[in-house]
Amino acid sequence: ISTLDLNNPVNWLNPVSFNGASGYAIAMANGNIYFATANGLYEMPDAGITSLKSADSKLRKIATGLSWNVVTMPGRLLVGRDDGLFEVKGGRLAPVDQTTGYWICQPVGGPVQPGGIVAGNYRGVVMFNQQNGILAKSKDFSSINTSARFVEYDSSTASIWMSHPYRGVYKILLKDFSIHKY
Repeated sequence: ISTLDLNNPVNWLNPVSFNGASGYAIAMANGNIYFATANGLYEMPDAGITSLKSADSKLRKIATGLSWNVVTMPGRLLVGRDDGLFEVKGGRLAPVDQTTGYWICQPVGGPVQPGGIVAGNYRGVVMFNQQNGILAKSKDFSSINTSARFVEYDSSTASIWMSHPYRGVYKILLKDFSIHKY
């Protein structure tokens, strides 16, 4: 070893509570830090945290089971899990859609889908709209029949890009919901 940098901002974080599970995502919302891991979703208060190395004593498990992603949306905290898409409400998970597992979600803007959300799941892509404060499925592109782990909204073309490592890249045009494979 030629150098040992004790002040390096990059640290290994794997509290005992995680039980050696892989971590997939982290988000901050509502005064808490949320961790999506292979064995559950955890939260801890972010007030006064100077180092995550001592996080174990402050962690609280919200849910057990594989949690792929946790992401903040305007006024919402959404969790993509092996058993569906959920919203964190009052320290608990409330189901949004449990038809299949969800990898990822992100907001969709612009005049085509104002306030909408696009989500990638094990079967394809799903869009949600807010109706009376509740997320409701508005369009399902499961006809793609391909796991949509990588999804990106493109505001310049009002389209959704989705990719799969073996099956290619797909573009969904929001003006007519046509699907194009590349």
